[in-house]
Amino acid sequence: MLRTVLVRFGDRISVRYVMAGLYRELDDPAPWLRSSLDALAASDMPGDARVWLDRPPRSTYPAGQAVKAASEQGLDGPYLRVLREAILVHRRAMDLPAALLAAAATPPETWDVAAGRVRTPTFRVGEDRYAAPAEVAWCDLPLGRAQAELFRLATEWRARFDRHPGGELWSAL
Repeated sequence: MLRTVLVRFGDRISVRYVMAGLYRELDDPAPWLRSSLDALAASDMPGDARVWLDRPPRSTYPAGQAVKAASEQGLDGPYLRVLREAILVHRRAMDLPAALLAAAATPPETWDVAAGRVRTPTFRVGEDRYAAPAEVAWCDLPLGRAQAELFRLATEWRARFDRHPGGELWSAL
């Protein structure tokens, strides 16, 4: 959704990420599970909310602080994306300094800091980064057409996908 806004309005808007829901300790992961499932359903993005059942983060505070630190370098958007994938796709808790530092080394190389968004046109967002069909659809393709185009690229050995609960994430070959 945010990418759609950024592509359509470009430099006429600015985005400021505000960290909310920072908890030093999480006692009950159930509300987080429900809100994650709702967000995944509403966004057409793949994800696996079982992180809240298997190994929920002990705290959301360190990740929030890390995103704010990344904002000082103009990288809060890409770093937040990396953390969201780590948590909701790869089911990593991201509540320890070592994990957050490792994640900081991986923001997408295709991020345009000056524009505050991924360079377009592209569906590849870095070496081990991915895009979902819903993100490809933001370039004014209907979702079904975006999916068809991605599968066409796969038949030409130009793209591959990794299946995740709720959908797939695509990368260029």
